[in-house]
Amino acid sequence: MRRRGLVSIALAAGVVALAVPSQAAGGLTVTDAVGDANGLNSQALGLPVPSTSTAPADVAAADITSLAFKTVYRTVGGRRVPHGFTITLKLAAAPTEDVLYGLTADISSTCDGTNSTMQFGHQDLGPLSTDLAVCQQPAGSAGTAVDIGTTEVDAAKQTITWTVNPDAPIGAKVTNIQATTSVFVLGVFDELTSPGTFVYGK
Repeated sequence: MRRRGLVSIALAAGVVALAVPSQAAGGLTVTDAVGDANGLNSQALGLPVPSTSTAPADVAAADITSLAFKTVYRTVGGRRVPHGFTITLKLAAAPTEDVLYGLTADISSTCDGTNSTMQFGHQDLGPLSTDLAVCQQPAGSAGTAVDIGTTEVDAAKQTITWTVNPDAPIGAKVTNIQATTSVFVLGVFDELTSPGTFVYGK
């Protein structure tokens, strides 16, 4: 495992492909088809990103298989209380260099006092590797994005996990969830969007 500092990176936007959410106690899990990251149906060609398997034409390290939101708890005075939450992006293979992994989601409470859109990312470029976990500023805003968490990459588990600071009120709802993987010039390889809602602390 490795944990890196946070810096701003640009996230790719894509045409949405709906995934199936599953709200369990304490979390939300969204699954996506395995083998649909072929890199051929890119935005540059004006074609939709596939939402079904296109194997063997597939880039496993860019292939999203699931996305999980889970409340983190700690014990205070003998009671378990919410203390932030994690967002785990699961891939068909270990994260690799040159692929940009991105995620955006809205939260019902403001994540920095004024805005409510969260933005997360990871890209491994060797010494220039970058991670992102911020409250996104509106287009044209002169404000600075506010850090709201940390990023952890686990090659063995084939995951990228963002841990969000315990600033949101219990019961805050996370919606409009969209995750993408992309490669510079080639465009979006895979994406996952969910109509589901994650409720923090529930």
